[in-house]
Amino acid sequence: MKNRLVYFINSILILICFFGLYQVYEKAGIPVKFKDNKLIIEQNFSNNSTLQPGDSIVSVNAYPINSQEELEFILDSKSKKDSVLLTIKRNYRLISLTEGLVPFYSTIYLVVQLFASLVFISLALFVYVKRKEDPAAQMFNLIFMFSSIIICTTWGRYSIDPHGLGHFIRSVFGFSYSITGVMFLHFTLIFPSKKTRWNRGLPYLYSAAIIMALISATYFQIATINIDLAYFSKYMLTFNTIRIFFVLSVIAGIFNIFISYIRAKEEYERRKLRWILLGLAIGPAALIFLWIIPQIVFSQGLIAEEYVVLGMLSVPITCSMAIVKYQLLNIDSIFKRGTIYLIVLFFVLIIYILSVSVTTIFIDSFSFSTSLISSTISAVIIAALFHPIKNWSTQFVDKKFFNVKYVYRKVEREFIEQLLVCHDEISVKILVVDTIDKYISCEIVRLVFCGDSNYKIDDLPPLDYSTKMPPYAKKEVMEPGSSFINLEDIYGQENMAAVFTIASIKNGYIGSLLLGKKKSQFRFSLEDVDLISSICDQTALAMDRILFQQKLICEELESRRLKELNELKSFFVSSVTHELKTPLTAIKLFAELIEDSSSLSTEKKNEYTEIIINETDRLTRLIDNVLNTTKIEKGIKTYQYQIVNLNECITEAVRIMKYQLERDAFEYEINLDHNQLLLWGDRDSLIETIINLISNSIKYSSDTKFITITSYKERNNIYFIIKDAGIGICEKDKSRILLPFERGSANKDIIAGAGLGLAIVKHFVDAHNAQISIESELGFGTKITIQFTGEIDDNKTLDN
Repeated sequence: MKNRLVYFINSILILICFFGLYQVYEKAGIPVKFKDNKLIIEQNFSNNSTLQPGDSIVSVNAYPINSQEELEFILDSKSKKDSVLLTIKRNYRLISLTEGLVPFYSTIYLVVQLFASLVFISLALFVYVKRKEDPAAQMFNLIFMFSSIIICTTWGRYSIDPHGLGHFIRSVFGFSYSITGVMFLHFTLIFPSKKTRWNRGLPYLYSAAIIMALISATYFQIATINIDLAYFSKYMLTFNTIRIFFVLSVIAGIFNIFISYIRAKEEYERRKLRWILLGLAIGPAALIFLWIIPQIVFSQGLIAEEYVVLGMLSVPITCSMAIVKYQLLNIDSIFKRGTIYLIVLFFVLIIYILSVSVTTIFIDSFSFSTSLISSTISAVIIAALFHPIKNWSTQFVDKKFFNVKYVYRKVEREFIEQLLVCHDEISVKILVVDTIDKYISCEIVRLVFCGDSNYKIDDLPPLDYSTKMPPYAKKEVMEPGSSFINLEDIYGQENMAAVFTIASIKNGYIGSLLLGKKKSQFRFSLEDVDLISSICDQTALAMDRILFQQKLICEELESRRLKELNELKSFFVSSVTHELKTPLTAIKLFAELIEDSSSLSTEKKNEYTEIIINETDRLTRLIDNVLNTTKIEKGIKTYQYQIVNLNECITEAVRIMKYQLERDAFEYEINLDHNQLLLWGDRDSLIETIINLISNSIKYSSDTKFITITSYKERNNIYFIIKDAGIGICEKDKSRILLPFERGSANKDIIAGAGLGLAIVKHFVDAHNAQISIESELGFGTKITIQFTGEIDDNKTLDN
């Protein structure tokens, strides 16, 4: 219903504009110029005219004429075909003659008037259609519909048919002139946001405007009955009051725009107001200072009326931009450059005036040579000071008008330069967070990459991260007009204000930049969004580079690892072959001796048979080590846990290794705790652990062939210690000696071995929740301690 009423009112106003254009087209006149309080004929306006340029009009149809307005008032009752009786003064003589009237307005003016009215009406309707619910758009519609009426219903022929239509149009013209200024002031009180402080005075201003319009219309109606110049003077007094009221209202509105601009907290509000200021600097300023004020003072404008009308087009254009699409063009650049160069021009003029004044003081006269000298001095000074003045002006405008906290291009360039030296995710995170915190300053800044161990994907809003999209944000933190997806519809976490996705064409979704509200509590401006989006885009490119570099490094490391594995494989095969060959050679040798020597005594046969059996056991242990290593690597090694006595395991292991100890002429000392040392463990694994440690002591022995094996219990811990006097382990090998295929660097090329024994020991120890420690010094032997925890109570028996 409300929309229908608005469209109906607009239709009525458009119809009034149409009739107004008609009465303007019908306006008749005489081309005169007001000069020295006289109406002077400017030119020959008809081939049959007896008027001459320079003639001054004294009266028209016996009505004395004292101003151009009085002449227009009398002639507006005539048509372009009528003639009037003129009394003119020529060469100090009064002459009466009859002259035909000509069209008052030129064709150019009528075309400009039509074009301007169409622009005003079109923009008024366009803005309302786009922003029906916006009070500022509704007021804009009324302002520029009535402005189009002012243009179309300017003084024309009020005697057009039907009778009374011209009088009605002239009354509407006065009403529009009176109320438009108040509506503009009203507009500045609700745009870009509502200000309640001065709204209480608006009803009084509207009332004053309506009263002045009614008085003006009344005086005009009375004045036209019998061409009463006395009432026309009253009408002109009232109309000039309306003009002053219009000027004061517009000036108050402009002042209010400046106040709103200074007090605006949000950058988008400032940008909207800059559009308004730009239009006001061109349109109303020209109307007031080049037309209205000169007409009040001199009875005519300083420039042709059509140029004033064209200048006024800037107002609806810039105002509609401010309301509907203020971010369409870079108003900052337009406003900034214009302001800067106006300031620079002002200083240039000051410098020129000062240089001329100083030169004149010293030369005492002003001539062509003086002008040349002063111009030269000015040029030199201006050339020297132009860039400093321009730079100062830029800083001044940035600070006072734009509240600039950062220069977008500079920040972006610095960020890219710093990003080039980042080679991992952590350095990229630090740079992004520091940059956002420095220039945007948010309560929360969190950069999350895919696979980040600190944050799971469940911690993030359930958004679509698969492609590059506008930021997700809460409506209240974003500048109106920004492109974003409402975060409130997707995620309800209060401390989250915006989410920017980081994605690339090559790798797809890479991560997300999560932001809280700005610490200043201002909205994210378009510049902020552009800067953050640029940071995210550059971060995506940097991560592509880093991921590619990491891929190359991984491929290189994998290549090296495969090469090392191949080398280890060759070494392992060679070592195991050598290890297996030794017992096999012994077995074959003694088997052949038994077979070939029929004269061997029973004692010797038994001795050789025992050697074969022991070497077979040794061969079995070597094979078991290989099989255990394979099971451990595949994760299929199993254990049969039960209550075992560590002392019994030690005794069994020594018995198994007795042959090898005696063969290599080793002496050994066994110090076992006198109590049972009961453990929850795998008996075979514990025996194999002790055998491997004894085997290592034998293999890496020195000239002193002595081994000490000790077991004891201390508090809740059980200890197994084996100590030898072998070649020892250097410090750098201790950290890796327990790894598979790793051996001590000392004599590893001389002593055979696959590097499996201690690795198996380490795995068995870990399986029993025990700890192993190595104490060794190169050339002074090795001491290995295994500490078991959580032992079984001494009172328990193996049977239990």
